[in-house]
Amino acid sequence: MKINPIALLSQVSMMNIFDALNTIYNWSSLWFIPYLLAFMLIFCLLEKYVKNIRIQLFLVTVLWLSTILLWVYDTPMRLGQLFSEFLLVFMVGFWVNKLKIYSKIMDFKMAYIAVPSVALFAFNFQGLFNYNNLVNTFNAYVYSDSRIIILSIALVLLALLLGRKAKLPQNSFITLIASNSAFIYLAEPFISYAILRLLLGQTVIYVADGTIFYVYQIIRIVILLVLLPLGLMAGTRLYKKRVSAQLTALPR
Repeated sequence: MKINPIALLSQVSMMNIFDALNTIYNWSSLWFIPYLLAFMLIFCLLEKYVKNIRIQLFLVTVLWLSTILLWVYDTPMRLGQLFSEFLLVFMVGFWVNKLKIYSKIMDFKMAYIAVPSVALFAFNFQGLFNYNNLVNTFNAYVYSDSRIIILSIALVLLALLLGRKAKLPQNSFITLIASNSAFIYLAEPFISYAILRLLLGQTVIYVADGTIFYVYQIIRIVILLVLLPLGLMAGTRLYKKRVSAQLTALPR
């Protein structure tokens, strides 16, 4: 039996745990948590040892390109592809906060950039690339990751701009969702799995196309962003009411 030391090191060090877990059904892995922890670790190391924003940007870009190269060479030491797709998205948020440019970005004129970006990068032209050599493979991965990064940032920016334009009140339903966002994130894999397997009879986590894909997304949005927050709010009120009644009943 042939032994692959790199593959062994990969398994022992758990460097490829992101992809390994995400290949299992979505209900069995909270896939975004390892990524968030990894991103936060990178950010903390940069903030502690590298103060210059330009050097931070250079190092993160090198790390991003390095993770792509690991995929190009199909090495078992590669991290999950979602790592390279969302590393820059995560870091941009911290850089915006660190440079204190949030108020400048929240100019509605930025919609002239966000809307065309969403319209352009919503379409995936990765099929135009081929993987017949390392250079073409590298270009394909760079395009794929860049598309996800730009589309994600543009969508977030557009959502923030629309929220500001709508002047949502502080006690709005959006606030309710935000206050329960951690629980919603944790519940999402289990709820998505239940919808697909138990309700729609699907055996895979992502449905690529067809009417059932849109039905799946609508059901997910209604449950995760409407029913679950309302249920949590009702449960919290009921708990507080019960505690208040018990405190009132105590002898004085």
